[in-house]
Amino acid sequence: MNDRTIYVSPDGIEFDELPGLYNNISPITLDNYEQLGWTTRVEQKKEPVIEVTQRLAEKEKAYMAELMAQASSLKVDLLELPDVDINSLKQAAKDAGATDEEIATMASSLMVLAFDIVSETDQPWSVAWRGLKSRMVGYMRELTSS
Repeated sequence: MNDRTIYVSPDGIEFDELPGLYNNISPITLDNYEQLGWTTRVEQKKEPVIEVTQRLAEKEKAYMAELMAQASSLKVDLLELPDVDINSLKQAAKDAGATDEEIATMASSLMVLAFDIVSETDQPWSVAWRGLKSRMVGYMRELTSS
């Protein structure tokens, strides 16, 4: 769970971020919001729970199969990356001699599959990605053993 700060205006309206202008008062910044009568409260933001249905698992496996194929073609070992994220993948591909065009092709093919996962989970990619990352090693084992 993550904490998030809620900003509360003098008239009780809540905002996720400080507005630059409110009731003709500007600027409202982190340095002056309290002097202008604003308060804050912290709430815990709960991570959405995504049920891993058969369809979602199939889509995630398709993503992993493509990721593994792309990584293999670029001579990148996913298990040696410090973290499996786009920056690590791009850097490892560059280090292995991949061109910008090859990296762009890899990213495009993965994004198509990522959009399919997003549509299945009805969550933003950041949430779907955290779930997929928690199941990645299992998918990789399953895909390499078959």
